[in-house]
Amino acid sequence: MKDHIAFGSLAGAIGGAVGIVFSYTVFSLGISSLSSIQLAASFVSMDILNLTAGGIFWSIVTHLTVAAVFGIIMLHILKYSGKDYWILKGAGFGAFFCLVTHSYLIPLMRTEEQVRRAIFNPPSFGTMIITHSLIGLVTTAIIVRNKYVFMTKPGIK
Repeated sequence: MKDHIAFGSLAGAIGGAVGIVFSYTVFSLGISSLSSIQLAASFVSMDILNLTAGGIFWSIVTHLTVAAVFGIIMLHILKYSGKDYWILKGAGFGAFFCLVTHSYLIPLMRTEEQVRRAIFNPPSFGTMIITHSLIGLVTTAIIVRNKYVFMTKPGIK
């Protein structure tokens, strides 16, 4: 795919889908008290712990949309900085993205103590950092394998 925005969005959404599966698996095993679907729900739903079918749908749409934006950003980071160390760049930026969204954006929007306790307990927060690092790895793996991304020089055309 030659369109960088569309390709970055697709790579990010695929990475986001892998992240949802991993996060929900860890949640289902009882390791984490929160899944990434529930965290995404904090953008669109008041009750993140008891989601309806509609809440789950919009949470997944929200999660994949944020992941698509992440993919566009990651594509441009790799395009400008090169493919070297793509594993570190993907995992590192994924963890950084997690820290920004979960430590700043969600608490700014949601001040309820229940949400803060759910986000900031060690197993849940650790799971979210691992999930976002995995999203970054999958996204960058898809991007670095596309020959069209790195054929043109960086810059606006």
